[in-house]
Amino acid sequence: MILYTGASGFLGKIAFPILQKKFNVVGLCHTNSCNNIFTPVDITNQSEILNLLDKLNPETVIHSAACREPDLCEKNPNFAFKLNSDATNFIASWCAQNQKKLLYISTDYVFDGKNPPYNENDDLSPVNVYGKSKAIGESHVKKCPNHIIIRIPLQFGFSVSGENSIISKILSALNQNISCEVNNVQVRFPTLCDDVAYAISDLLKIDFNGTIHLSGHSPVTRYDIWKETADVFGLDDSKIIPTEKPVEQFAPRPYNSQLSTKLYDSLNLHKFHSFRDGLIIIKNKMKNVIG
Repeated sequence: MILYTGASGFLGKIAFPILQKKFNVVGLCHTNSCNNIFTPVDITNQSEILNLLDKLNPETVIHSAACREPDLCEKNPNFAFKLNSDATNFIASWCAQNQKKLLYISTDYVFDGKNPPYNENDDLSPVNVYGKSKAIGESHVKKCPNHIIIRIPLQFGFSVSGENSIISKILSALNQNISCEVNNVQVRFPTLCDDVAYAISDLLKIDFNGTIHLSGHSPVTRYDIWKETADVFGLDDSKIIPTEKPVEQFAPRPYNSQLSTKLYDSLNLHKFHSFRDGLIIIKNKMKNVIG
């Protein structure tokens, strides 16, 4: 049995049903409504999460729960370290003591973006609280002999609820037909959540152990993301204005934290979609839901 933390989060809502088709998966949630689908638990409460782990005794834990908004982490560092680092330590210690497998979802933001692309064994150099808290989380996970650390960059995808989705936010702005200045400097590599889920499934099946990078291969700026989204969805892009001004964000961001995927590519597992093809998948999913 697999225990999936953060099943009601953005990645979780997409990955959980995909994994559920292949494995016996139990989902945990806390901040979002569980709707009687997932098991509620506060993973930052050590006794609560350890008691649940003892009760369910999973063979594998996929630890996806996190505070993943850099600005929120920067403004609330105690909360960020409590959730991203301390809770990870509780889960990793249990997995190590009970000889279970732990798969940890990490981020490209553990790197400073000055020397891309980054390999799995490069030194960590986070520039913000989010990256620092996830880097500490990784150090805890490594104490568990049987582990997978998966680093992924900017996530995109479609879930029915749509919250925290960069694509839903862009579509909302485009449909309002308002002028938007969008950064055309920082480089990102959007990664389809569906691809991440299928890759996780494949990595578990081959019993991979260690750190691995998963990433889309389309280098784009925020401006590129907006333009491509408008094009795929047939929306007016005339009011998307590129700007090279510094992004006004509370937390600093790396300029280009590209992850090298040579290791994953060498395994000949699930292939990742381009950003445009991912948008087409999202568009088709939306059509099926809306009708």
